[in-house]
Amino acid sequence: DTTIHTTGKSFRKQKIRFTTIEFEDNSAQILEGMHSDLNNVMNFLVDHPDFRLQISGHTDRHGNPKANLKLSQDRADAISAYLRGKGVP
Repeated sequence: DTTIHTTGKSFRKQKIRFTTIEFEDNSAQILEGMHSDLNNVMNFLVDHPDFRLQISGHTDRHGNPKANLKLSQDRADAISAYLRGKGVP
C-alpha cells in the first residue's frame, strides 16, 4: 500500500492522511477502484495550491528486500504520475 501525507503553510507540522492506495499484487499498477480516492487527493491539492505532497510507497516483507525497495519507489512514482497526468504540478 502507499500512504499519502501532506504538509503546507496552513498545516505546519501536521500530517493529513488521505488514504491508503492499493495496488495489484507485486505490481505498481494502481487498482482501478483507487482512482476515485486519488481524484479526491487531486481535488484537495487543486483547492490548496500551497500544499506540498509527500508520497511514500510500501510493500509487505515477503520477497527480496532490494526488489521490494524498487517496487515501493515504483508505487510512489505511479501515484505521482497519476496526479501529474491529472494536471497537478
